[in-house]
Amino acid sequence: MKKLLALIFGIILITPIVSLTGCVGGGNSENSVNDWSKAPINVYTRDPESGTREVFWEKALDKGDITKKAVVVPSNGAMKSAIAQDKYGIGYLSIGYLDSSVKAVKFEGIEPTEENVRNGKYPISRKLHMYVNKNLKDKDPEKYELVMEFIKFVQSKEGQEIVKKEGYIPLPNPQPYQKKEGLKGEIKIAGSTTVEPIAAECAKRFMQMYPNVKITVSGGGSGFGIKQVGEGLVDIGDASRDATPEEIEKYNLEDHVVGMDGVAIIVNPANPIDNLNKEQVKKIFAGEITSWGQVLGQ
Repeated sequence: MKKLLALIFGIILITPIVSLTGCVGGGNSENSVNDWSKAPINVYTRDPESGTREVFWEKALDKGDITKKAVVVPSNGAMKSAIAQDKYGIGYLSIGYLDSSVKAVKFEGIEPTEENVRNGKYPISRKLHMYVNKNLKDKDPEKYELVMEFIKFVQSKEGQEIVKKEGYIPLPNPQPYQKKEGLKGEIKIAGSTTVEPIAAECAKRFMQMYPNVKITVSGGGSGFGIKQVGEGLVDIGDASRDATPEEIEKYNLEDHVVGMDGVAIIVNPANPIDNLNKEQVKKIFAGEITSWGQVLGQ
């Protein structure tokens, strides 16, 4: 009986040690080194409607190619889940979505932090927008007034506290919100999944102040939001990229900045990579660098 118990106890002790030898950070074993020297790079990207993709493509890739082998995901949340589950994956998302389930790497030696975005050191950054169709002012003045009052709340001290709470960078020197009596009506918002949590939480607070106001918030991506508001299908189009001059002219858009954000390059927490330069990032996403061993110099 004692021998049986000793055997069982020995198996329990050995099991985690064996499983660790195949993992990065589990020691300086040959298995650990070989694991990453031969490991493939699995590239993840966002859909074409994504403002996050647009900013990353422009500022990190210099508008270069993205490999056709890249896995396309529909949102920041989906990107985070994908990289958290793929040991060899690489992708990008809004810094507002960062948590311990993924690892943000430095870009050209600069960490993707709020401070570095605000002071301009981190280059993959952008403004967060709420676009309104100017035609709404003449078409439905009451609706336009309601929409402007909601945006005023988002840009206020109370609204910017929500921006910060959601992990984004608030506007400088916001003023306290002054409640207006008698507001009622409905607002429809769609677009960027980066701006979506800000809009949703602000909408919740706004409706608490104004019980006769109903606000619905959905995603779909920045391009989708800009098109929807331009065509009059929603009242506010959220975007995590600047609307193009063509979009502004075509849809007669009015721009309201509600915060700032950075786009972080992310890998799985098991990945030993801590920093990537622009040339490496461009070649990885173009499919020219295909293994982590090439990046690590193994």
